[in-house]
Amino acid sequence: LIDSQIAWEFYRKNNKSIFDKLFGGQYESKVLCKKCGNVSVTYDPFLDISLPIAKISIQNCLRYHFSEEELTQNESYKCPKCKEGVAATKSMKIDKPPRYLLLHLKRLICGTKKLSTFIKYQNHLDLTELCVDKKEDIVYKLIGLCVHNGGAQKGHYYALSKRGSKWYLFDDKSVKGVSEEEVLKPVSYTHLTLPT
Repeated sequence: LIDSQIAWEFYRKNNKSIFDKLFGGQYESKVLCKKCGNVSVTYDPFLDISLPIAKISIQNCLRYHFSEEELTQNESYKCPKCKEGVAATKSMKIDKPPRYLLLHLKRLICGTKKLSTFIKYQNHLDLTELCVDKKEDIVYKLIGLCVHNGGAQKGHYYALSKRGSKWYLFDDKSVKGVSEEEVLKPVSYTHLTLPT
C-alpha cells in the first residue's frame, strides 16, 4: 500500500462516526527543500475546509487556500535530509475528496470583528484542479448554506437547504420556500455543504 492509502485506512479505522463517513477527506502536503531538493510528503484528515476571505469567489478563496507557500529559514522547517532549518516551498492538494464537502469562511478576526465581504458562489463547484488525482472530475453541487446576520458579538443564524429541486429557508420555527436566485445571490454565509 502507498502512504496515502495507509494514512486513509488508519483514519477510517479510528474514526467511525457518521460525520467522518460523510465529511471526512484527506490532504496531501508536500514540502520541497530549496537546498537539497528533498520532498517530504504527509497526509492529514479533514472534516471541513476553512477558507480565508481573500478573494471575491469561493473558487478563488479555494485557490488561495491551496496556493504554494514560501517558507523562510526562520519559519522552523527542518529538512530531514539536510538536518537543519532551510528555506522551502509548501504545497497542498486534496488526496481523498469527501463525499460531502463542508466549507467554512473565516469571517471572525480574533472574535471581535466580523468580515462582511460578499463572496460569490455558484450551484456547482469544480475541485478537480485542487486534487492529487485528476483522472476524473471532482464536482460538488450546492445543497445547503448556514448564514449569519449580525456582528461578531451577536447575531442570528438561519439555514438554506435543498430538497429535491426546491430550496427552503429555515429560520427558527419558520420554514418557507425560496427561489434558487435568492439562494445564489451573494450573502455573507459561513458554511456551504456540497455533495459530489
